[in-house]
Amino acid sequence: MKQIFLLFGIGGTALFFILWTLAFQSAANSTSGAPTIMCLDCHGLPKGAQIKMGNLPQTFKPGAVYNLTLSVESAVKSVGEIQGGFAASASDGELIVADPKTTQKSNGYLTHTAEGALKRSWKFRWQAPKEKKKVILTIAVIAANGDFAPAHDAFARREFVLKPE
Repeated sequence: MKQIFLLFGIGGTALFFILWTLAFQSAANSTSGAPTIMCLDCHGLPKGAQIKMGNLPQTFKPGAVYNLTLSVESAVKSVGEIQGGFAASASDGELIVADPKTTQKSNGYLTHTAEGALKRSWKFRWQAPKEKKKVILTIAVIAANGDFAPAHDAFARREFVLKPE
């Protein structure tokens, strides 16, 4: 009888660790991209995040390439390594990966990688369209609390209207 309990105890413990590892890998892998610009599809309120854009031009020169820095600020603190993420799209021109370790293209968006989810700041480039026309840069960010669940993360979404010189 003791052998049966020991067998179930060892088997149960092994099963627990296998399931926990699979769940952890699944959650960690879910940070490698954003399926839509609406992060609230998965992440809940509170909103509580702010988008900061560095080097964003007031007006742009058609065809020029701009080095941009995106950061998310929030009172939400992470209990783990995962800090946040983003998704960005431009109505025209091209968003370009500047650091393939932290950013990537996924489903038509520029977004964070799994390593990029360990940060709250990312660098990328934008090449303006060759034609003189208004461009809308749409950005959504998450300040993650690091518990691998979508609840209680802070979210923000913002549109930047860029006009040619």
